[in-house]
Amino acid sequence: MIRRSRLPQLRIPFLSAMLACASIVFGIDTTGAKPSDSAASPATMPSTRPATAAARTANEIGDELEKLGRQLKVALNDPADLLEETKRAEVAKTTVPTLRKMLALSEELAESGAPGAKMMAPSVRVHLLTLLCVLGDAQATSELENAASAAGPDASAAKTGRLFARWMTAQNDRGALDRAVFEAKQLARADPTSDDLTQTLFQMSQIGKSKPAKLLMEDLALNMKSKSAETIKERLAGVKKLRAMEGKPLTLAGAKVDGTKFTTADWKGKVILVDFWATWCGPCREALPRVKKAYQDYHEKGLEIVGISCDRDVDDLKGFLNQNKDVAWPQLFESGEGWHPLATEYGIDSIPRMFLIDKRGIVRSVTAREDFEKMIPQLLAEPGQDPARHK
Repeated sequence: MIRRSRLPQLRIPFLSAMLACASIVFGIDTTGAKPSDSAASPATMPSTRPATAAARTANEIGDELEKLGRQLKVALNDPADLLEETKRAEVAKTTVPTLRKMLALSEELAESGAPGAKMMAPSVRVHLLTLLCVLGDAQATSELENAASAAGPDASAAKTGRLFARWMTAQNDRGALDRAVFEAKQLARADPTSDDLTQTLFQMSQIGKSKPAKLLMEDLALNMKSKSAETIKERLAGVKKLRAMEGKPLTLAGAKVDGTKFTTADWKGKVILVDFWATWCGPCREALPRVKKAYQDYHEKGLEIVGISCDRDVDDLKGFLNQNKDVAWPQLFESGEGWHPLATEYGIDSIPRMFLIDKRGIVRSVTAREDFEKMIPQLLAEPGQDPARHK
């Protein structure tokens, strides 16, 4: 998911592969917006030192890391699995060797001369060790404990990682959970400006079994004095605003990519899927085959789709649509520096974001990306529009 206002993030393309595990478990946003023309891509960024027969290039290392990162995402599809000891043990069989390989590769990449890799290597190492620790790897647990106990700038990150590992493995042990909560309070008191700790505390509030403990973690995160705490507050306000739209009527209007006017008021009695997206947004493009299939399966039965493009360059959008003729639904576009004005109006700070509107013009979901395949046939089976609404 691409965010309009992102928490502090890593901008080295190779490192996104290293942090695939962190993005799953820690909620760290390793994705970026549309790159500038001068930004080097993972396929073209050169190593700063020449390759030899004994040393691989940064690209070669990055390719292997990316492959392992994809494998890890599949294995760790549901972070909730890591809350159960038996499931953790099962997941560990395949993921611990992968994580160990990623550790070695991240160290190799740090020595390859790739821009920024050496600087970020300690942070990457802590995240990988943390996940290994969650999965019961004794060596990683020992390394993380030693790093947390040592003096130096990396100790804080190690303590945060250790806290997260203890939280994940304590969900079925009241005493251990209480100790993790106590430790979280201590760390928040000792380092109130830490963005890393703020993000971790908030992620802990999203994963767990004890509602009181989760609420406490959220409260700790929101009361931190960090930039991330302010960003999280803004996001929560946006989520609240979006949720308030559900159950209320909504009519969307704007200009299509060709400049002609459009309004969903013309789709009376139709089920409407609204897709806020952009051509430069990787997760948006990954979701597109699902959207295409829904259109193919249900358009003749009463489904309409409208895309709200957050592209900045109309030529990018037109070029993409020319290459994807099966994206046959209208696309709204407004030129400008920011996202589409409708995204701003509705408080959307991350894409893809999908709404579902029923036959009566009522918003039924502002999180339809999760389950629109299930919801669409249900909404199509409901009674038709309310005639009074369109008098």
